[in-house]
Amino acid sequence: MSRGLLRAVLLLVAAMIAVSSAVGAAATDPSIVVFYEEHCPDCEAMDAVLDELLAEHPGLVITHLEIGQPGNLELMTQLLEAYDVDLDVVSLGVPTLFIGDAAFVRARSEDESAVRDAVQECVTHGCRSPLPSPSRGRGDVVVLVAFALLFAALYLVQGR
Repeated sequence: MSRGLLRAVLLLVAAMIAVSSAVGAAATDPSIVVFYEEHCPDCEAMDAVLDELLAEHPGLVITHLEIGQPGNLELMTQLLEAYDVDLDVVSLGVPTLFIGDAAFVRARSEDESAVRDAVQECVTHGCRSPLPSPSRGRGDVVVLVAFALLFAALYLVQGR
């Protein structure tokens, strides 16, 4: 393999790893998912807290899902199960928030400190959105292809 071709392959591998890093970084933007109901006083109070957090952390992504919309109650139940919330013990209610690894069911003003701590944890260490995303996993494929190309290039170099 010529040195020029080897350099091109190594540059391609480096570019693919850089792209996969960017994809991974985008997937870890701090994210909050809020299930709410129209005219819910507790939901409005929690929204005021979330507005403050959004002002403090402009990169924060907040997704609001109205519980009465088709599929949202089922999605909330699936997320609660994924977060290992015992649905036999906890009664469903709103607002319900998912932040990083934390779930807050029927969040109230006394939960504000814990909500702020969970957001700070996500801002500091990163966290993924709890919502399913069709784009997840693409970064892993790019890294896998990059390493396959790298090993192929090393194999070809070893053969000389």
